[in-house]
Amino acid sequence: MISGLILIGGCGGDDPVPREPEPTPSSTATPPPMPDQARENTVEGAAAFVTYYVDVLNYAAVTGDVDELEELTDPSCEGCARYVELFRNTYADGGAISGGAWSLGTITIRDDGIETLASTDVQINEGQYTATSSSEPEATSRTSERLTFGAVLTDAGWSTTQLFLGDPK
Repeated sequence: MISGLILIGGCGGDDPVPREPEPTPSSTATPPPMPDQARENTVEGAAAFVTYYVDVLNYAAVTGDVDELEELTDPSCEGCARYVELFRNTYADGGAISGGAWSLGTITIRDDGIETLASTDVQINEGQYTATSSSEPEATSRTSERLTFGAVLTDAGWSTTQLFLGDPK
């Protein structure tokens, strides 16, 4: 279900800078607000944006509301698009997702001058996935994945450009 990412990508970069993220909260009835720090053109701003992106991803997973997730995602991000489509299609077909929230570990940032890469261990909690209104619910188990998020800062703010398994090469 949600933890199955098969993506490609990789870039070189400078020495990583560790960053402790804020805990990822549970979803709410409205998308989570973007923290001011997630708008900054700094290492801390990039880490705050990735944390915020995951908060919005968690929200979209349990509500099917993918509008904010799409706003934060560059059209070139294939991994991101897979999640947007999964959430959109699940809810359009009468399905649902409960639990399965992602929480982030320490975020390591690499900035190659073009793109910022943020790598972290992601804990994906157990949950339940129902694909359609006529499907039986499927339990999902707790898993852990090492993920890297690519992001760029534009005039409109940060945008996620990549989402892939592992660390950048």
